[in-house]
Amino acid sequence: MTAEMLRAPSDPRAMRFAVVITDGHVTGSPCGGIKVTSERARDKDIRIFVVAASKNLDETGLQEIANAPAAVYRRDFTAVVLEPGRLPIIHMQTIERIIETMSHMAYVECYKVSCLETEGPLGPKGHRGQKGAKGDNGEPGLKGNSGRHGDPGIEGPIGQPGIKGEFGLKGEKGVAGLSGRNGTDGQKVRMNT
Repeated sequence: MTAEMLRAPSDPRAMRFAVVITDGHVTGSPCGGIKVTSERARDKDIRIFVVAASKNLDETGLQEIANAPAAVYRRDFTAVVLEPGRLPIIHMQTIERIIETMSHMAYVECYKVSCLETEGPLGPKGHRGQKGAKGDNGEPGLKGNSGRHGDPGIEGPIGQPGIKGEFGLKGEKGVAGLSGRNGTDGQKVRMNT
């Protein structure tokens, strides 16, 4: 239903209406049934009127199919008048009320101020607005990656000389040294007395 209505050529601002005749009872339809189809239609801005097919109905189910408010799209619409011993008669009052409601809604939509507007020439450029107020602080960001290692620092000043330390303990006797080399022979000299 929805695809067919959207495929039909019309003004993009046109209002689309659908009339569904059902008893509102959920059936085991594999495509989800009329309730799913009506949700898809409402998502595409198709307004759905619901008309009860008989007196054996599920009012909650009918209202789930119809657009809101139910007082406009559901009311007490019935398709036929059932009287004992007579053939069903199409309920013309329901048809007239739905057409009257559709016409009224289309009239109200069409005669909105926005519907009657025509585009005029552009006006002069406005003044620059004031600077906006500072916004709130944002949420803290994620922790960043580690940075690269820094360059080595400059050499510090030379320190003051330290104080003289105390005398250390007496050392142990060392190992004996090697014997010396033989000296050269000397000459004997006599001395007079």
